[in-house]
Amino acid sequence: MESLGFRLTSLSESKLVNNHLGSISFKYCPLCLSEVSSNEDEHSCALCKTTIKSKERDFAYIQMMNELNFQIKESKILVDRFQRTVDDCNSKLPGYKRRISISKEEYNDLIRYTDNRSALIAEVSTEIGYQKSMISNLEDKTEFVDKVERLQRKKIDAQSLITKIEDKIEVIKSSNKTRFETVYSSIENIARQLLINDGGEKSFLDPEYIFFDFAKDRMAVNGRSKFSASSMVVLKNCIRFSFFLQALNDDYSRIPNFLIMDNIEDKGMVAERSHKFQHLIVEACSKIENDHQLIFTTSMIADDLDNTQYCVGPYYPKGSYTLDLA
Repeated sequence: MESLGFRLTSLSESKLVNNHLGSISFKYCPLCLSEVSSNEDEHSCALCKTTIKSKERDFAYIQMMNELNFQIKESKILVDRFQRTVDDCNSKLPGYKRRISISKEEYNDLIRYTDNRSALIAEVSTEIGYQKSMISNLEDKTEFVDKVERLQRKKIDAQSLITKIEDKIEVIKSSNKTRFETVYSSIENIARQLLINDGGEKSFLDPEYIFFDFAKDRMAVNGRSKFSASSMVVLKNCIRFSFFLQALNDDYSRIPNFLIMDNIEDKGMVAERSHKFQHLIVEACSKIENDHQLIFTTSMIADDLDNTQYCVGPYYPKGSYTLDLA
């Protein structure tokens, strides 16, 4: 194959030289050393005067190169096939060598013992040695099998544990879903009753369902989310207060028993509506037995709640400031 490659390279170089230098003129014949007559036809051979066409010459080059490429390709296939055969033979040689060695030993044993009894003893000894090696091999395999079985048992135990954990997770998910629905329904019912008792908005008189999503800062009553400024304040405070009341009566709640409601009024809210919400807060908290604290601020304190145990700090009328710098 190297020879074919060399011939292909030489042929390519010959074509390159011929293309650059053109035909070569001989003054003397290389065979008889006679002087060669001048060639008048530039398209004929300088020696034999045969007409040469450049296209035919190029075609001859291409034909020879194709032939060489074909031979190289075939040679590669044959070499690869031969190499696979060699590799296969080399892989089988150790086995053949072992068989030859065993056969030699058996032959030597047969030659060494002259009588049948000795030969039989030698044969039995050989069989004993073989069986011992088989026993040893089986013991190794048994240890391996035991290891595999231990791993399989561990896998079964691990899979069983995974299944139990997955079942617990599913139970927790189901429980969480049920609890979410229960808590949401409880908060919704508390908020519904607070809105009904407020009575300051027509939609609050008979709310079928209340929606709230603190993450998206959205809340709605019967699908409506736009109300007057004072009604929006009441809706927001009712829902926050409902969370607080639900958590106080729920032992599993993680919401602290503490709530701050800063300014429960809106500038357009009438005093009567603010007073009603204040009484709703006091009435609801009075029914709670668990310890809790709720702080709310108002600029329109109800007369019956003013200066009572629920009030903390002085009242600041219009024109009076919490920071007296005079």
